[in-house]
Amino acid sequence: MFNWSVTAPGACDPYFLECMFEYGRRDISADGQRVFETICAYGDPRHIEVFMKRHKEHNWNLFKGMKSAVNQDNRTNFHHLLMYVSVSGEEISKLWNVACGEYRHGTEVFTYMQYFYKCEITKEQLIKCIIHRFHDTLEPLIKQYLQSNEPFDIDKNIVNKIIKTTEDRLDELELLNNLGFKIKGYQEIKDAKLPRASTTRYIKIPY
Repeated sequence: MFNWSVTAPGACDPYFLECMFEYGRRDISADGQRVFETICAYGDPRHIEVFMKRHKEHNWNLFKGMKSAVNQDNRTNFHHLLMYVSVSGEEISKLWNVACGEYRHGTEVFTYMQYFYKCEITKEQLIKCIIHRFHDTLEPLIKQYLQSNEPFDIDKNIVNKIIKTTEDRLDELELLNNLGFKIKGYQEIKDAKLPRASTTRYIKIPY
């Protein structure tokens, strides 16, 4: 019940979560950290506060909570957790790697960390994102990269991975082309029949 109380779609009312603690659920000690990470990802600051009132007793791993918030691009919770923890340079680097990861489909925490921590995306990170991200969440990353770097050549190997991965690959290649990247065989790709993409757009339903 304790775990379900926050992992159910939309997360529970914070009062219900409070009751889980007040009535001494036996599974809190076993599942507490995991549930804390879940609410950092899917809940809001009200849920986090229920846990933080008991932080001294349970010693939650706040860094794992921050990482969970970054994973789900929850900028509000990420910002809220910074009220309680001072992150080191090494931890910022780890969180940044998550924020600009190739399988993230949001850019809110990425933009936050770029502004407040002056983080910069590397060429290697960008190439992975070019292959796996959809073009709309890719654009802010490319523009951030171009602030201090020149466009690079997109070779045949990268192009082949792009056209096999995301269903919006033509939009993505057009974006790269318009921003100055030299794409091997770009015109031929535009005219060719492309294979079915392995990654299709999903719609995230707000609860």
